[in-house]
Amino acid sequence: MAVEIFHYDSIPQAALAPGMQFLLTKWTTLSAMSKLTLQAVTETTSFNMVDNASYMVTAGPDDFFYMHVGANVRAAIGEDRTGRLLSTIGTAITLDLIDAYRQSVDQRQPVFLRFTSPAAQNALVWERLVLPVLVPGLGTILVCYSEVLSHHQDVFEYLFRNARHPSLVTYPIFNGGQELDDGWVLLMNDAARAAFSYDQPIGNLRLRELPLFQFGQLWMQLRERYAQANPHATVKLDRVELDLIKVKRLLAYRFSIGTNAAAALA
Repeated sequence: MAVEIFHYDSIPQAALAPGMQFLLTKWTTLSAMSKLTLQAVTETTSFNMVDNASYMVTAGPDDFFYMHVGANVRAAIGEDRTGRLLSTIGTAITLDLIDAYRQSVDQRQPVFLRFTSPAAQNALVWERLVLPVLVPGLGTILVCYSEVLSHHQDVFEYLFRNARHPSLVTYPIFNGGQELDDGWVLLMNDAARAAFSYDQPIGNLRLRELPLFQFGQLWMQLRERYAQANPHATVKLDRVELDLIKVKRLLAYRFSIGTNAAAALA
């Protein structure tokens, strides 16, 4: 199967996100007290139920109808499936999801799912807690609370922080003529901190506060090359080669330093 299914007794509760732990405990308590209703399960909590959940109702023995799809779920999958049958989605995991949801309905117990999204451009790991609630006269409604685990940012930050070349990421600042004139430093990797001998927090740090960027001649080159960058350009100094890289509205600086040239930055 393309979906990991954990049945009620085998749900790894200690590994669940806090919101899922709370909802599973809430469902279990309400069920034991015979007070399990849709309103009781979904009423406002400190966790964002509306945006992170989808509500589905049984549609025959082998299908489910989307009653509600939260904003965060819609953003992650890139579409709004409200009003559609699950069987019409046609992704690689549709049949596995139908099977998992049917098991939850038949057993009248929650299930926990983990799978990757076939609809998103990047691989996103989904974790989903499915809570069945029987509504007289309507059928079983499944409250599917989902969270997306995207590790891209963590990986990118780790690779950036540990890169061999000193690197900075800035939000560029322009002068009245719309020429590159400075930049707020957003990220500084370990190699750059060592090269610039900078061990302070980078909050409110501007490029012009770093020794290398206090030379007017350098800024003449930076302005010219920034205007030409598409999205990459190189500035060559005496002992330092500096790459400019445009990343949407940000500007990254990557340094290639010659032998015994660390003093050029510090």
